[in-house]
Amino acid sequence: MTKEPIAFEWRDQVLTLGYLGGLRWRIRHVDQVVEASDTDDAARIVLERIFRGATAGQEAIETAPIRVTLEDDVSTFVRDARMVNGWTYCGDDCRFDLGSHEKLQEFVSQAVARRAERAWALGVTPIHPVPVGEAFSFESFAAATDSNAMCARLATVLAARFRESPHPATAFVSAMKELKALGHDLWSWDEDLWGSDYMTKRAGAGLRIQRLTNDERDEPLPEPRLVIEFRQTG
Repeated sequence: MTKEPIAFEWRDQVLTLGYLGGLRWRIRHVDQVVEASDTDDAARIVLERIFRGATAGQEAIETAPIRVTLEDDVSTFVRDARMVNGWTYCGDDCRFDLGSHEKLQEFVSQAVARRAERAWALGVTPIHPVPVGEAFSFESFAAATDSNAMCARLATVLAARFRESPHPATAFVSAMKELKALGHDLWSWDEDLWGSDYMTKRAGAGLRIQRLTNDERDEPLPEPRLVIEFRQTG
């Protein structure tokens, strides 16, 4: 059977998955090939096939373990013996409980999305995002007469990139690294907030970028919102 980069293995069966770009995925199992419109749809299709024939409420008992492989990246979903129908994730360097069976699809969707840029489908030329570019270098910000307008333009560029990514959090980190290579003193304060090293003054300080995924009531936003500021010091 022709295989895509990500392999799911269970009970002597194999299903493979490859990223097509544009948020779409290709799924192969035996002689069947289907396409998913986005990563959530791909996770749903994959798990529906894996659990086909399993008794409702007994999926973990009847199906575990499920092994997921991408190159040397191997992880396994095993049954959580403390629950009637729960799962535990086992990776190369971590192990934790996912909870009930209903939580598995969301976790698989996120796990697959993080692997997208390494899991291009067979025959598909990888599509790389347009680089942030020298127009947003530290020197460009420092020389700008209106840094707020620069921040707004950067927010527009980054927001478009995140909308095109199956895993915006990974795309966010990649963009921060590009900006750092363009002379900005940027460090991760947490997973969604990057700014200058406030303990050690360095060249390139001034840019602060926050990715908001919830509103003030901690409710999910329709899409992440960016807050970007540039305040050069020293």
